[in-house]
Amino acid sequence: MAEHTPSTIDPPTKKRSTSRIRSLSKIRNPLKLRHRLFYSPFVLLLIFMFLNFLTYFDRGLLAGALPQIQFDTTINSHQSASSKHPGKLSQQKLGALVSTFMGGYMISAPVFACAESMVASVTLIRISIALYILGAILTSFSSSYSFLLAARAVVGIGQGGYASFITTIIDSIAPLQSRTMFLGAYFGMIVIGPAIGIVVGGSTGGTSLELHDPLDSTKFTHEAAVAEIEGAFLPSDENPFAPWRIPFLLEAMAMLPVFFFMLLYSERRQKKYLRRRQSYIDSMDKESSDIIAHSVSPKRKAALEDLNKVKEFDLNAEENGKDVPRMKDSILHLLRCKQFLLTTIGYCGLTFVFGALSVYVLPFLSSHPVFPLSASTASMYVGCITVLTGILGTAFGGFILDRVLGGSEGKHGLARCHLLNSICVLLAFPCGFCAFFVSKTYQGFFFFLAIAEFFVFMANAPINAATLSSAPAMNVRTLAVSLSIFFIHCFGDFPSPIVVGGLIDKMTYKHSVCQPYTHSPTAAEANPVFGDALNLKQHCESHTGLTYQCRWLPANLPVGRNSTMGRDPWNPSVPHHRAEMQYFRENYGQCVNVYSIRNSLIFVIGLWLLSICFWMAAFVLVTKDIKRQCARAHQEDTLLIEPTKLP
Repeated sequence: MAEHTPSTIDPPTKKRSTSRIRSLSKIRNPLKLRHRLFYSPFVLLLIFMFLNFLTYFDRGLLAGALPQIQFDTTINSHQSASSKHPGKLSQQKLGALVSTFMGGYMISAPVFACAESMVASVTLIRISIALYILGAILTSFSSSYSFLLAARAVVGIGQGGYASFITTIIDSIAPLQSRTMFLGAYFGMIVIGPAIGIVVGGSTGGTSLELHDPLDSTKFTHEAAVAEIEGAFLPSDENPFAPWRIPFLLEAMAMLPVFFFMLLYSERRQKKYLRRRQSYIDSMDKESSDIIAHSVSPKRKAALEDLNKVKEFDLNAEENGKDVPRMKDSILHLLRCKQFLLTTIGYCGLTFVFGALSVYVLPFLSSHPVFPLSASTASMYVGCITVLTGILGTAFGGFILDRVLGGSEGKHGLARCHLLNSICVLLAFPCGFCAFFVSKTYQGFFFFLAIAEFFVFMANAPINAATLSSAPAMNVRTLAVSLSIFFIHCFGDFPSPIVVGGLIDKMTYKHSVCQPYTHSPTAAEANPVFGDALNLKQHCESHTGLTYQCRWLPANLPVGRNSTMGRDPWNPSVPHHRAEMQYFRENYGQCVNVYSIRNSLIFVIGLWLLSICFWMAAFVLVTKDIKRQCARAHQEDTLLIEPTKLP
């Protein structure tokens, strides 16, 4: 019997042999399984959710550790002895740590996005994650304030580098029916990360600084808290590694698996995927002018099923069959796109309000004239409500858009995003107004605040989906996200605390009702003359209206009491000294409006209505574009099916 040679093996046997060899090679090199096993859309989403959690955990961690950094002897070793507080960092320097980080984050996002035309996107992600890890390690081992400032800048550059790429990747890998929910799951970490970071950062020192009432100097507990915490925050000779440094080091270690995960990634060419996906979106836009979910034709349903069979996705721009245009052309293309500009401007208004609320809602509660709360109680309530409403609102918004309205893909999806954003923020505005202006108890305030935050967080995923869908071409989505990041921070939460703080100062000390009753003592002030002297304190505190309620803040007593012998020290045991001191307290000071923070925040919340105007303008533009496109497609179909007339 003749032996079988390779050339005489029947085709089925040869096929089984080849399949077995492939399976054995995969067992010998298990990394070849990574495309199928590790890089499915849901696994990638979980990895990027963890990455985004660490990104925002870092911000909360820094905020919670600021009181400890302020008194760290290693950071303050080069502090000038002639400074006002040589043993601690000034508030300005503490603020510079946050501002430097945000500056690096804003600038690096568009810079890395523009570099995509020269370097593969996956390589840029790896570089930016490496910078983030390096910055976190440098933060942990910083030996001076300048070193710490540079480390925070490196962290900001690293986080901004991958922010826009990750958003685009999630948009690419998400199934069309779950696109908004994928984005919502990713951006939901923005709420959870800072909350846990603040708790971890604040707990490492064992205590924290208590917030003070900005309108009542008698409640200013900063100096008392300083004396209490200096011993807790100063590292001893036996343990020079302060407790606040440990979480930053652990954060860098937690980031290493994500970095190695991206290093092991090997792109598989899927040149046709985005083309097929874009073809499906174009056919969907031409089928009907109905904005809300309409019936799916059998042809489109089959195309969708065929598209969803693609299980592996590429993170490289070149291997997706799309050419990355030049930086100048891309930026000009985006800035000329009305849809992108209107979407981003509305997003800036939303972010501006959030930046102001995050800074001033706790001082508002601690200084409220009707239901003042301690800083710890207010922080606990606000934190729990924000985390809960953030998770539920983001998930519900993505579900409504994908499962009820019909999804966020294409021009139809862009119109739905704008419509849902406008409705959610429109519902949130009266709830926010009632929380600050109508509620008379803290239970009512937190009830309305929770409803307002829920509706605003419902717009979280749709607005990011709208940013991606408003890009004029798929090859500029990364740049669109990066420019959106730059604009919403540059004109949103970055300047809002400064602007609102100035507005609060103006409404507090320069209110038209309060100004006539403000009287400051001068150095040449003589002994007070008693009799029918006007009691400014009583007149000030009698002013109560809808938008103002006055409170008297007494001025500091002069260093000494004027007498024929010169300046004498005050002696409260002497009756006429006590009378003069009482006179000063009641007639020298400032009349301030205790509703200044409330009025300022209500004024700022009004910007939500401005955001709605921009989104509705974008909605009108995209609906007109859809109708024109559908009419043109219907006309072309009519010409194709019309029988040719014979002569």
